[in-house]
Amino acid sequence: MKKVVLGTLLAAASLMAANYATCATCHGATAEKAALGKSQIIKGWPVEKTVAALKGYKDGSYGGANESGNDPPSNRTI
Repeated sequence: MKKVVLGTLLAAASLMAANYATCATCHGATAEKAALGKSQIIKGWPVEKTVAALKGYKDGSYGGANESGNDPPSNRTI
């Protein structure tokens, strides 16, 4: 049972890291940067705010002109 739980945790961590790779390009490896020197630093955001921003980013209701050149997570589950 412990091996199943550990395997699940490792798989989840790997997926989260892979999904963040696109964001890390601008926001930094630990979300410590203001993307393009203009956005908010997202490190430390509450989960609710992060999820709302990602959903808005996906549907085009969040972000401004600076986001237009980025590859939003439109085909990914948020």
